[in-house]
Amino acid sequence: MAKEKFIKDLEEALKRAEERGFEPEETQEERNARFDKMTPKEKAEAIIAEIFEFSGEGFLTEEEEKECTYE
Repeated sequence: MAKEKFIKDLEEALKRAEERGFEPEETQEERNARFDKMTPKEKAEAIIAEIFEFSGEGFLTEEEEKECTYE
């Protein structure tokens, strides 16, 4: 039972990733150009914002975690 749930969760995650697309919203060159226009403080704030933006990806919410009983 847990194996089937795990496989289903992986398939759903893959589907969401495909819907979202694998390409970044901006290229590395565009990101670098944007950062070149910033002050050091603005760069630091932008980098921290990016870290927090992506920090939760791939992790379950507390509610989803309670529903899962992987063994």
